Amino acid sequence: MTTRKAILSNDGTVENVILLEDGANWSPPENTTIVDDDGTAKIGGKFVKGKFGPPPEPEPRKPEDMTLEEKVEALMADVELLRYSRPA
Repeated sequence: MTTRKAILSNDGTVENVILLEDGANWSPPENTTIVDDDGTAKIGGKFVKGKFGPPPEPEPRKPEDMTLEEKVEALMADVELLRYSRPA
């Protein structure tokens, strides 16, 4: 049988989520701990007071840091969003 585990850094950040065989001779990497995961752990999230929190939202990309292709994709996604969000 396998159990879902979350590997945490010292500050409680979820570094990884793994499936571990019961009785496996395995230890988490140095400076990390391992806790049972109820299925809610997400990489980058925090483990606080026995509960997993969501990872932080990524910083929005600045247009000057985007390629032309990325800018076109973002514009097309905005057009689709507007098209489907208009009242009928």
